[in-house]
Amino acid sequence: MQIGVQLYTLREPLAIDLPGTFQKIREAGYVFVETAGLYGLTPENYRKELDKTGLKAVACHVRLADVEDRLEETAQMAKTLGATWLVVPSIHKEIYADGWAKVGARLGKVAENVIKKGLKFAYHNHSFEFEPEDGVSGFARLWDAAPETVEVELDVYWAEHAGHDSAQWLRNLAGRVPLVHFKDGKDGIQTPLGEGDLDWVAITAAARLAGVEYAIVELDECPRDPVECVAASLTYLNSLGK
Repeated sequence: MQIGVQLYTLREPLAIDLPGTFQKIREAGYVFVETAGLYGLTPENYRKELDKTGLKAVACHVRLADVEDRLEETAQMAKTLGATWLVVPSIHKEIYADGWAKVGARLGKVAENVIKKGLKFAYHNHSFEFEPEDGVSGFARLWDAAPETVEVELDVYWAEHAGHDSAQWLRNLAGRVPLVHFKDGKDGIQTPLGEGDLDWVAITAAARLAGVEYAIVELDECPRDPVECVAASLTYLNSLGK
């Protein structure tokens, strides 16, 4: 299992100094990144900046419309960056208002088209997916309905925030959860890993057994300097050992 970082965490410093922030990420010990926008650069120039610092994009967060209505352009962007996965990080309420089974089927069609472009497709959760639908969590209904060509990027913090055991969900989804967002928090405030309430020994063990390929560090909001937060998170993960 490789460790990466979701660049949304670093959106503020990236907007000010993208090359310098890439260098700091690499110096902190990261190699793998997940992108969230190109900051006005072309895919070719963004890739050049990654290459200069030895960073490698493994996945790209994109909107549902990007993979439904603009797939040719979106897929070419990901390929230029060297990424393997296109990941939809969230959807609007009106899309799942008619039930999560319909969402699963819709994402299945997206995955079919993405795979034809030579890439893989995943969906990333927040906490709203876990709200009950006829007594069953929407998250369970989603993955029961979606074909296995739709892979999972499980955000463990949001699963726990919804009152679910993220390690158990990793076990439930074993074999189709190649990407996981490693995110911590305490009292509703997100923190670097190891400073919050999540059980990282249990989560990392479950992630390994589930076949997770990339554990991706992310904070939606940082309590202090974002570079410091992701560096501290990597230091903590390394302290847990292999």
